[in-house]
Amino acid sequence: ALTLELTQTEFQESVQVSIDSVPHARGVNNHMGSLLTTLEPQMQWVMALARERGLFFVDSRTTAESIAWKVAQQQGIPSLQRDVFLDHEQTTEFVHQQFLRTIAIARRHGSAVAIGHPYGVTVEYLRLALPLLDEQGIRLVTASALIMERQDQLRLAQLQASEE
Repeated sequence: ALTLELTQTEFQESVQVSIDSVPHARGVNNHMGSLLTTLEPQMQWVMALARERGLFFVDSRTTAESIAWKVAQQQGIPSLQRDVFLDHEQTTEFVHQQFLRTIAIARRHGSAVAIGHPYGVTVEYLRLALPLLDEQGIRLVTASALIMERQDQLRLAQLQASEE
């Protein structure tokens, strides 16, 4: 766990150990630690490691005051932020409403990032619902694929702007 009491060295060593425990990790995200995501120094430390390791960052936005995504953007770290939390309430009805909200956001903005826990209700709902996305014209992609698509879109827009 990362805490306020850790020095920069202790903090970064803890993050490195966590990253090393997942050998093929392509990105990192915050799941707990709402307070730490509001603090500039700690988020700078995380992003420095992400940049060093070539990792992307997904901000779960466990607090509206999170600056993690902004710091990642400032440091040039490919990053996403959560649009929808699927299972803040652990009922099928709530997960269903959040899933529909995710689809609406994706339709409106071209993509949406949803996160959740491996709760039984969430896993069972997604097991049934995810196969139906294709029928609705929604494509499920990994976080790394979404980041790559957004980077490609940005490069294309920049290229088009420079040609005008």
